[in-house]
Amino acid sequence: MVEPKILEENVVYQDSWAKVISVKVQFPDGKSTVWTYPDFVDGVGIVPIDSENNVYLVSEWRPAYRRHVVQIPAGACLATDEEGRLKQARNELMEEVGLDANNLEKLCKKVIGGRQKIGFHIYLATDLLESRKKAGEHEYIEVVKMSLDDAIKRFTLEEETTYFTLIGLLLAKEKLK
Repeated sequence: MVEPKILEENVVYQDSWAKVISVKVQFPDGKSTVWTYPDFVDGVGIVPIDSENNVYLVSEWRPAYRRHVVQIPAGACLATDEEGRLKQARNELMEEVGLDANNLEKLCKKVIGGRQKIGFHIYLATDLLESRKKAGEHEYIEVVKMSLDDAIKRFTLEEETTYFTLIGLLLAKEKLK
């Protein structure tokens, strides 16, 4: 399959976490169009599961939705190597849930969609232990603990959550069989 040609590319907006890029693309038939897409730093998400098969989620108010969203602990990650991503995943777990893990294992990396650029790395945290670390300056988080099965039911049938939360929960259940 012949790929389109990028004729022009401009950064429309940029900060430390994201940029918005506008590209003029020419297709093999000679037609062209302009596409704009967000390009974010990658993210990490952690599915912390205790010895009784409970998962620890976070509820945090999100301005994009004007409501609280319940999801796995997660955050942006500037690291581009696996060691750095593991460090950031552990940091998010400690900051958001007050836990650390003796076992932290990567479940997968996924991309959000075809019209935006962001990779998301999901980890399973087991053999949990308490570890307090101060939450970020603008983070007001409530920890939500429930069984893994209840969480899967809740977010597949009843309530919205993030795609990475649902993927993480389902992969964690499969991994722990």
